[in-house]
Amino acid sequence: MFLPSRLWLRDGEGGYRPCDRSTDPDGWLTAAYTDTPLVTRFTDGLPSSSASMPSMVLELGTGTGFNAALLCVLLGDDAVSTVELDPLLAVRGERNLQAAGFAPAVSCGDAAAGRPPGAPYERVVATFSVDRVPTAWVEQTAAGGRIVTPWTSAWCRYGTLALTVGPGGTAHGRFHAFASFMPMQRPDQDTAGPAPAPH
Repeated sequence: MFLPSRLWLRDGEGGYRPCDRSTDPDGWLTAAYTDTPLVTRFTDGLPSSSASMPSMVLELGTGTGFNAALLCVLLGDDAVSTVELDPLLAVRGERNLQAAGFAPAVSCGDAAAGRPPGAPYERVVATFSVDRVPTAWVEQTAAGGRIVTPWTSAWCRYGTLALTVGPGGTAHGRFHAFASFMPMQRPDQDTAGPAPAPH
């Protein structure tokens, strides 16, 4: 219900191959129910949005709306807010959520700015990786609240950072192994698919 009709799957050779529901309904359905990330969009030939693997539940970056739906099941619609940078993805995610019977607060905007309406939050979670935690996330999280985000840096391209917010705009925590997510994005136009392989 939350996935587009065309997905991009790892091809086993370092690239991606399309999987279209209309031409390969069985393959598409198998991919939809596999515990693996599914690329749903490319920008400038690189993956820029995906449906996270179902065993990972994080939020800031609405994407398909799936993670927001999981959070609504756990917490109730009124307790969930989600922010998506791309207007088209925000609309698509909100439609998917409505079709599934969920109504969290869906906003279109830069997730680095958080979402002041509704703050302070008990949990701030992201479905994209960052190389520094935006100040707004710390400011909008209640003391004792948690921030969880995938992490990337020059020395580490995967992992999760889990922080507890303290008094006075401080946060402390640990890096945890596992998880690789798309990096934080700025608005761009869709491209048809992955960049062609070099010859």
